[in-house]
Amino acid sequence: MKKRDVGDHENKCSKEHMRLLLKKVDDINARLQHQPSERCKFMWRIENWSETLENAKRKQTTDLHSSAFYTGYPGYKLCMRIHPDDCTSGYVGVYLVIMKGDFDHQLRWPFPYSYRLTVIDQQPDGNNVSIWFDPTAPGAESSFERKTHELKSLGLGCGRTKFISHLDLTKRAYIRDDSLLVRAEILIKK
Repeated sequence: MKKRDVGDHENKCSKEHMRLLLKKVDDINARLQHQPSERCKFMWRIENWSETLENAKRKQTTDLHSSAFYTGYPGYKLCMRIHPDDCTSGYVGVYLVIMKGDFDHQLRWPFPYSYRLTVIDQQPDGNNVSIWFDPTAPGAESSFERKTHELKSLGLGCGRTKFISHLDLTKRAYIRDDSLLVRAEILIKK
């Protein structure tokens, strides 16, 4: 093989290898765009559960709100809401609430991310109770609109009225040290 032929061969191979490498990078980027790239998790510890539940059964407390949290920077401002004795009596209701936030003008509306709400089983072989929610599901849109007034920012939210029964809470270690743990996990797609 002549020196010139070797040079041409190396040039062709280099270009082909570079083309294959760039195609592989493009394939990886395309896959990443269709997968959640970030998860925002918020854990809420509700202490004095027995007293909270008794107050709810006597209609002294109808619901509780967690502290607010953001999905990122900039991000959506959210909180969790729980009904210790929801409308259907005998059940705990758990919800995610969209709040008026500092970055709302920079974000896409309505809130676009799927999320999971979980009541944590606080024993080593935990049997958590989780439910996934899709904000694009029919009927959910109004719960995920941008909030325009601070006073109305603690809306109903979106979740499940019959999330877990009071009876099921006692079957495993959902209540430990008189505390209930509830987690929100938001799947952020870039």
